[in-house]
Amino acid sequence: MMDLARTIKAPGRIMGLVLSAGVGSRAKYLTDPTRNIFALSKPILPILDIPAMHHSVLEFRRVGINDIFANIWSTPETIKQYYSGDQNITFYDENDQGRDC
Repeated sequence: MMDLARTIKAPGRIMGLVLSAGVGSRAKYLTDPTRNIFALSKPILPILDIPAMHHSVLEFRRVGINDIFANIWSTPETIKQYYSGDQNITFYDENDQGRDC
């Protein structure tokens, strides 16, 4: 298991954190597979043809922050699949931490 606190406190290292562990209840008509056959997890929903989470990733990179953490919980597989080739994004899966929602 990754020690997130120790990794984030690495001296001289600037990292970004994308909060992407929500259920997406306010966007339930777009994220709930029982309501929409094309349901996507909220971080992957497109905004101007780019997944919502990716807007944050692009902004971090624009300002020179390349090491990015993303906490995931509700639909971790879709987010991991989208970023499968990106070596600079580390996922912190809250399912592994015994989160109970």
